[in-house]
Amino acid sequence: MKILYARYSRERHPHFQMKTVIYEENGIKKVMKQAINPSGSAHVRRILQNYEDLKIHYKEDVLLESIFTGDTLIFEYIEEVSLDQLILEAALTKNKKKFFSYINLYKKFIYEVAKNNYCEFSNTDEFIAFFEKKYPLDGLKSFVLPNIDLNFDNIFGVNDNLKVLDYEWVLPFPVPVEFVVFRAVNTFYYAHYSTMNSFVDIDELFELFDIPSERIQHYIDMSIRFANFVGTNQATQEQIKYLKKSIPFKYKEPEIISSQMFISDFDKGSFTEENSTKVEINPDTDTLQFSVNYKANRFRFDPADKKCILLLNSITVYDESNNAFIVNEISSNAILSTNSTYLFVTDDPQLYFEIESSLIASKIVISLRYVHFFEDEFFHELGKSYVELMNNNVFLTNSIEQNRNIFDQKALIYQSEIEEKKLLLQEYQNTNVKLKDEMKGLQYKLSEQLDINESLSNEKSHFLSLIENLQTELIAKEQFINSIKNTYWWKATRKIKGFIEKIKSGLKGKKK
Repeated sequence: MKILYARYSRERHPHFQMKTVIYEENGIKKVMKQAINPSGSAHVRRILQNYEDLKIHYKEDVLLESIFTGDTLIFEYIEEVSLDQLILEAALTKNKKKFFSYINLYKKFIYEVAKNNYCEFSNTDEFIAFFEKKYPLDGLKSFVLPNIDLNFDNIFGVNDNLKVLDYEWVLPFPVPVEFVVFRAVNTFYYAHYSTMNSFVDIDELFELFDIPSERIQHYIDMSIRFANFVGTNQATQEQIKYLKKSIPFKYKEPEIISSQMFISDFDKGSFTEENSTKVEINPDTDTLQFSVNYKANRFRFDPADKKCILLLNSITVYDESNNAFIVNEISSNAILSTNSTYLFVTDDPQLYFEIESSLIASKIVISLRYVHFFEDEFFHELGKSYVELMNNNVFLTNSIEQNRNIFDQKALIYQSEIEEKKLLLQEYQNTNVKLKDEMKGLQYKLSEQLDINESLSNEKSHFLSLIENLQTELIAKEQFINSIKNTYWWKATRKIKGFIEKIKSGLKGKKK
């Protein structure tokens, strides 16, 4: 099995923490989900049950099928792009027509995916217990069995062939469809804020789904409570994230750059400020050392509090006897990591690692090099360049498409001409075969005629020879006859015959 990608969801409660791995086996890509902690096995089985439950409520073949083996969920790897990518590309290329066509595609999908399994919302006891209070949302169209994470990045495909890849968070009581829409739109908009802010206002998107402003605050509160259920333990940060008008998007570079080590264990689960240590850094920093004040197994190292490129040479953990242990398995929220280099485009870069539970750490030494710290202006310029590149790409794509159409038209013409030539060639070949057959017949007849001519020629020669012999014999006879005629006897005979003829003539006259 070849590992292509791995991501750890450690910011949740321990029993919700998951590891997602994309791997290749026998040339086929697959996706594997596993619980990081033993307590998470029930959550993995619940995901499988979510699939079975939603399959009854949803349209046929909408859900990506999962297979449960041991304590692992296996999914097919989908090659198609997500709805998130399609919508973002339309925004980057300033194509509002295509952008809103994808948004409307999502709107149609989310209001039809559950077939007839929708209901009118009411504040059920289960809903109130989960979201901690009642909300004035009665009568709104609701999912009977809501999949909370129907976000754009969890839906793949185009047109009527959309497929849902994620069904990890399914609640067993009705929730308004608008809440699921709000999370999808809000999450997408602020994940790509620099692009979306100059392209379309988020209020316009909410208006498209007929979500009035007075209900948005309710959905913000519900989103925060859902985040707390999952276990981010960052209600304040979630509040900032969901308050769409108050997000401070103009980041100010701090005068002092700091790195931070968060320390936790498998039992306590989450990382907190109380169990962390900060160290000031600068571009020349090459070694960081952190003390561990209590038994810990899990660590989160934030190399800086701004965007950066980092070369990580090694992470070494020392036990109480000063024995060194090199950490090999490291995960991060870097958008790109090759060999030991990490590219972070967030102001909260994070590296995660663990040690064996039997090892008691006393200090951690990190050898690294800060290659570059990014300013926000860099990404603004990069964004502009990317938009220009995408525009050029669209232009080139259109040009290629036009040339392809011209080529296809000419190819059809050439193909037609080739087919005509083939037919003519076939007719010629058929005629040629027929002529060859006739030629063979004529040659055979000619051969027979030649044989006949030769036979006739031989007969002619034979007859000519006979004629020549007869002429010779005739000449000899004539000479013989002439010799007889010249004799006295022949002449006397002729006179006697003449006399006799006269007598006969006289006798005939008398009879008359």
